[in-house]
Amino acid sequence: MTTTLSAADQFRQAIEAAGLTPPETIIAGGIQRFATNSDPGDMAGWYIFFEDGLAAGKFGDFRTGIEHTWKDRSSDTPLTTSERRAAQQRMAELQRLHREAEARLHAEAAERAGQIWNAAAPAPVDHPYLQLKQVQSHGLGVDQHDQLIVPIYINDTLASLQFIPPDGQDKRYLFGGEKKGGSFAIGDLTQPTTILIAEGYATASSLHQATGFPVAIAFDAGNLKLVAQHYRQQFPSAVIVVCADNDVRTDGTINTGVEKGREAAQAINGVIAIPELDGAKVDFNDLLVQRGPCAVREVIQAALDQQGSILDEVYDFLGRFVSYPSEAAHVAHTLWICHTHLMDQWESTPRIAFLSPEPGSGKTRALEITETLVPRPMQSINATAAALFRKISDPKGTPTILYDEIDTIFGPKAKEHEDIRAMINAGHRRGAVAYRCALKGKAVELEEFPAYCAVALAGLGNLPDTILTRSIVIKMRRRAPTEQVEPYRRKTNGPEGHRLRERLAAWATHVAPTLNLSPEMPPGITDRNADIWEALLTIADAVGGDWPARARVTAVTLVTGTMGDKGSLGVKLLTDLQTIFKDRDVMATTEILEELISLEESPWGDLRGKPLDGRRLSKLLKPYGIAPKPVRRGESVFKGYEQTDLQDAWSRYVPSESTNTPLGVSPLPLSPIVPVTPVTTVTDENTTSATSATDMSSLSSEETIDLC
Repeated sequence: MTTTLSAADQFRQAIEAAGLTPPETIIAGGIQRFATNSDPGDMAGWYIFFEDGLAAGKFGDFRTGIEHTWKDRSSDTPLTTSERRAAQQRMAELQRLHREAEARLHAEAAERAGQIWNAAAPAPVDHPYLQLKQVQSHGLGVDQHDQLIVPIYINDTLASLQFIPPDGQDKRYLFGGEKKGGSFAIGDLTQPTTILIAEGYATASSLHQATGFPVAIAFDAGNLKLVAQHYRQQFPSAVIVVCADNDVRTDGTINTGVEKGREAAQAINGVIAIPELDGAKVDFNDLLVQRGPCAVREVIQAALDQQGSILDEVYDFLGRFVSYPSEAAHVAHTLWICHTHLMDQWESTPRIAFLSPEPGSGKTRALEITETLVPRPMQSINATAAALFRKISDPKGTPTILYDEIDTIFGPKAKEHEDIRAMINAGHRRGAVAYRCALKGKAVELEEFPAYCAVALAGLGNLPDTILTRSIVIKMRRRAPTEQVEPYRRKTNGPEGHRLRERLAAWATHVAPTLNLSPEMPPGITDRNADIWEALLTIADAVGGDWPARARVTAVTLVTGTMGDKGSLGVKLLTDLQTIFKDRDVMATTEILEELISLEESPWGDLRGKPLDGRRLSKLLKPYGIAPKPVRRGESVFKGYEQTDLQDAWSRYVPSESTNTPLGVSPLPLSPIVPVTPVTTVTDENTTSATSATDMSSLSSEETIDLC
């Protein structure tokens, strides 16, 4: 004879199967509490049970955090649509009741935690547990049972407590207290550059004593990720090192400490540091006790040495999809993107122009990737002047204009785009405005619009000098067969760039008050070039590492390349005149025209279908104060030019060979930078030190490095 258990008995068996001691009687209705062990006063267990209709329930243990959902599956009859809907509503009700009960329990525990913490005495320096672990007390309390008390804070509010007995065995948490996402910090968290995160108090205290860095305690491996995310949100530009416990398993099962540590580091673009000690299970306190603080410091320092900055991440992301003509172009694009997140800090914003002689050179792709990383991007090919002005005036924030096919705006047949050209010309300076005439009724009124915003341009050919002299020019070229990049897919790669953009924005907010807005310029970077590079060098200095040096080499390299260009047609003419005059005092106009046209790669033989003539020569030189006149050579008198009349213009507009490089500073070839993997595993095996933990405890991180 088969006995069918009631739904209540099945639910009771499920509680027992989960390792809890079930109550004698299951009561249907609201949330019920029960003892999960033999102590009747320990009401850590809870359950919610519904018996009518499709029986269902949920149970768990507030102390351990386990919880399970149960449904009656004894019937083989499929549920009707209405029964299924009722079951879903029942489960939703279970979840709601559980959340309400848990919130009440957490609130009660937080109040009790405050009372216990206020009554606790400061932990003595000779507490047995501290001596056993060779660590100090950093703000701990102690109760009447000689248990150390570690406070657990969530969003700066005391939420719960951890109790550590003198022998360190059977650590426990305050009943009902919330631990999820909670932490306790050791050290100074005023604008930290580096933060360590560890599981337990002894491990965290060991790390702080050995390194001087602030350390956050997560209390267990499962809480590492939430704590890491909390500190990443608070300190977006800090380097965060997750210091995992090395839970080595000889049976081949998962190393929980390392796996959870790696998961936490990946979630925040941090690094993971793992201690090792002869292949045994070990944490950083074990390493400190057995090998000394220098062994701890070396593992952490090795992790820091391999950590990339936010700029490294932007640099790597760009390099996956864009084939740059040079390392300097890659670095400049990275810095320009980061500067767009701090537009309210700059007096001047440089334009960045991706130009090429032919289509298919990667200009549009560069703008597409830029769009995923800059704030409030506005892609523009055929936007009207009115649309641009309205967008720049948007009270929600300054946009980043990404203008493709810019050659259609500045070409010889683009007279209808005068307003857009005016905006691009004027908007590099903070506070700049553009004016437009608007018809209101029968009256014509002058309207004023802000023009200041970041602008990236892409197009064929070249740009007017007024734009070029305010731009970082990237001369794109078609990708060679040997130059490989990843295919870009907006649907899959776009969100990755957006996440990086969010981190850039958080970093910018954090770093803005600390910026040095007058960075040191490389020799020879002056005047307008200094305006172009000021913001970008400020960004590099704020990030630190090797970026300040890379940025300055990039500035010299690109400015030197610009100096190599002949500039306008007038400057080109002056340069070529200097070439043909050599040491001659005078030249006839006919001689000049003949020699100019004969120069290789010169434009003088074909100026819009006609060769240069005397009238056009005179017209080009007139703005420089140079005019033809009767000159004498021996007995002959003819119309021409004297070298003395050209000297002043040459000195002002034609760079000499010695000034092609700013003050003799040579642009350095930048070696390829190896992409930094966001999560780096660093271990230590055989480092030894005779220095004790107590000897190191009062030293700063810099002093600790020197001593190690």
